[in-house]
Amino acid sequence: MLRVRSSAAAVALVVVLAALPPVARAQPYYGPAKAVFAQLHRVSRDAVVEAKVFVLPGVADYTHVMRGKYRVDDEVLSAVFLLRCGARSCSGTRVLGASGDRVSVLAVVDLEGKPASLDGNEPPTCCGGAEWDTALPSPGKRLRWPALVITTLREEASTGRGRDRKQVSGTSRWGRLLLVSLRGADTRDKQLVLTAPTQEIGASGAGRSTSYRTERGKQRSLDVIAREQRHLDRTSRCKEPAPIEYKLVLKDGRYTRLDDLAQSRGCH
Repeated sequence: MLRVRSSAAAVALVVVLAALPPVARAQPYYGPAKAVFAQLHRVSRDAVVEAKVFVLPGVADYTHVMRGKYRVDDEVLSAVFLLRCGARSCSGTRVLGASGDRVSVLAVVDLEGKPASLDGNEPPTCCGGAEWDTALPSPGKRLRWPALVITTLREEASTGRGRDRKQVSGTSRWGRLLLVSLRGADTRDKQLVLTAPTQEIGASGAGRSTSYRTERGKQRSLDVIAREQRHLDRTSRCKEPAPIEYKLVLKDGRYTRLDDLAQSRGCH
């Protein structure tokens, strides 16, 4: 199992948390999310910029997911933990760490259930004692193969060259979609079942953006359908080509690209 690592060795972290408040609650209260994230990730409480926690409905092997941002010198990094929480404490397994990208936790999907979109936004959370109460969208109460949908995005001011070879300035964007298995038996290299690009756009505006959804295929697990749009640079007078679709199927525990349509033609 992928665990939070200290400088010496991998350790399973158990966080001893605050006592339950006297009022009745839908979810137990495990203390301030920032404090819990700091203990899980072995960083100073003052270094934690943000911590969000979500309930995982329909998942048997984990109870919550926690996403946090923390500061290292002048850089803000992100990490994501899967939590197993009992009455008064939680243990954490890190599934994403030391990422400088903007990370969002979107939803729970069932890879052996109903087809669903893999796009969307992270749900808003509340504050104070209610910050442990927000549940991620989920297709049901008992999922056969639950998976967590995560997106990452990095944006940077950059320069490049347009189609006329002149230098241009703009914002470059690189995004990814991650599907993380929430079955307890899937650890280490079996946990990440999909990593795929969502945005690859340069300073000129040229590049590609891709959205994803699942659909029933020939096997028990759902297929992933990608819809890719090619973008031209901002100075181009050409019409953007029609999007293409291609399929990813589960093979040996990972989604791999199976086929695609011919690339749409357009002027360059």
